[in-house]
Amino acid sequence: MSVKNFFIMLVSLFKFILNLSGVLILFSCGDGFDEEKELNHVSYSNEEYRAELKSHKKFSGFLKLSIFDSQLSVRVKLFGPPSDHQFLQVLHQKGSCPQLQEFEAMRWNDLSSRIDDFGKIQLFLDSFINHSLESLGRFPKMRRNGSYYFSRAADLRFLYPAGMQTSLSEMILMIYQYDSSDHDLVPVACGEIRPV
Repeated sequence: MSVKNFFIMLVSLFKFILNLSGVLILFSCGDGFDEEKELNHVSYSNEEYRAELKSHKKFSGFLKLSIFDSQLSVRVKLFGPPSDHQFLQVLHQKGSCPQLQEFEAMRWNDLSSRIDDFGKIQLFLDSFINHSLESLGRFPKMRRNGSYYFSRAADLRFLYPAGMQTSLSEMILMIYQYDSSDHDLVPVACGEIRPV
């Protein structure tokens, strides 16, 4: 094969690949995921919130929430006795924390039926930040120094396709110590979320 014919063959092959890629792009755009179409267009103002965590079980810490361009950023710092247990972080729709002395009698082993006692659940602050307990294995654990730091971000347009119906200032953060061996659940800290 001459150099000229080889070059012509390469040009023809290149044109074929370009045409094929164009067809594939058109096909994928026809029924594929259109991000602008799928995501809701609810606008969120830039806001910052904070909650001081209170407890009678020698736990303390804080929660920081910020909204910027539809992105929810979450940071939790908890101090307390060293533990091998997970700590479930739950945002409840409730204006105020329960009295701390109420914590002493709270110890449940029926997670699904009792965790909403502090108000409607809005979010689980786990690895993915979601609305369900499917990610039960991905909550933080205390380090040996008796603290943990949790930091995650999520798109509010995915979390709330129809827009947030409840303001963050109407929620509380409850932290539960969870023993996966016997499914024991103990509230250890609570914080009322307020704008900064």
